Amino acid sequence: MSGELGKLMAQNITTEMPREQLEEHVANILKKLTMCTLITSMDDIPRGTPLEYFSDGLTLYISPDPGPKVENLKVNPNVAVSIYNIVHPDWENEWQTVWGLQITGKGELFEEGDPEYAHGQKVINFESFLRALGLDPNEWPKGRKILKVTPSNIALFELGLLTKGLSPRQVWQAQS
Repeated sequence: MSGELGKLMAQNITTEMPREQLEEHVANILKKLTMCTLITSMDDIPRGTPLEYFSDGLTLYISPDPGPKVENLKVNPNVAVSIYNIVHPDWENEWQTVWGLQITGKGELFEEGDPEYAHGQKVINFESFLRALGLDPNEWPKGRKILKVTPSNIALFELGLLTKGLSPRQVWQAQS
């Protein structure tokens, strides 16, 4: 490892980002992309489902189609979410662009009539999807559930943080 990445990694940088700065940084990352893998489980069998998400700060909102993930959530609210950028880096020059988030927390399903459902509707950008289907963009589909993912732990891995004198591994924990 003779390149810049190797030199920085050899320094074993462990400096943590201040909590408020980390929260803002992660919230900004969550706004950049909208695809995640939601991991649910039932009877110790995990299931990963790629889904579109929308964020409100560190909280994620998803409008899942019915299926095993929803059934899993009904019996086990513990979830993990994986979000990462897709790059094919030129490791000599673009390693700073590699990052990913691993979120663990609780998933809550809400139905129409719940106050949190109404908030989720505001966060989720369903209008363009409805227009693509040829439907009224102002008419939310009946019977649709909203999943709110409240994080308890967020692990960020971002190689570019090394160039700022920060550890590429940053961990955020919810405060009780």
